Amino acid sequence: MTFELREYQKNIINSVLKNGNSLVILPTGTGKTRTVISLVDILLRQGFIKRVLFLADRRELARQAFDNFKEHLPNQSRERIETNNFQKDKRLYVSTYQTMMSLLKKTDISQGFFDLIIADESHRSIYNYYGHLFLKFDALKLGLTATTIDLIDR
Repeated sequence: MTFELREYQKNIINSVLKNGNSLVILPTGTGKTRTVISLVDILLRQGFIKRVLFLADRRELARQAFDNFKEHLPNQSRERIETNNFQKDKRLYVSTYQTMMSLLKKTDISQGFFDLIIADESHRSIYNYYGHLFLKFDALKLGLTATTIDLIDR
């Protein structure tokens, strides 16, 4: 990795490693994506995971996440899933919720294909229509949000 993590980011990573499925709540601009990229790096290097799916609710956010993975994990194979076809030999996948839901309707993907699913802006997705994505796969789940706990409870 080419950047130094802040103490709170290290604490988040340690908490996820200790507790498993987690929801990371941090204000916008404090490094949620950067933190999970470091977590992914650790898990890949230690052999705990093989394939990661990063989900975003908009194409632009998916593109930004893909670019961040490319910059900070340049040696990991990756793909943006934008259609109903994708290569199954990559380590890192980035997609929108909408594209993945469409893909699941048309393609059989094993429940164990992804080892880690990262849900960006998870407060918009996990309790609604896209919740099926998290039930389908037997994977570690990590939600990211900048929304406060009070608003999530609503």
